[in-house]
Amino acid sequence: MRSRQGFHKEDEGMLHGAPRTSRSGASVRLCECSGGCFEVLRLSPDLTCARRLRELGIFEGASLRLLKRSDPILVLAQDCRIALDLQTAGGIEVRAAENA
Repeated sequence: MRSRQGFHKEDEGMLHGAPRTSRSGASVRLCECSGGCFEVLRLSPDLTCARRLRELGIFEGASLRLLKRSDPILVLAQDCRIALDLQTAGGIEVRAAENA
């Protein structure tokens, strides 16, 4: 069944539908992912909290595991669970981890 946003009923909890990561390692924003392990490619220069994210372990090259897809998003970074609002998660560019 399709919802008003055009996604399947099962995807209603997701803002952007299925993740757009591919086997080729295409990059997407963290807020577009639905689960799994990811490598951080870039933090948007528009993020005012980029320095704090790096201090918490979310930096270029870091591994993240998406634990919960909602608002806030819950990720695991260096054995720490970190909650991110959707706007902040939208400024984090990731790709599917090769070892995932």
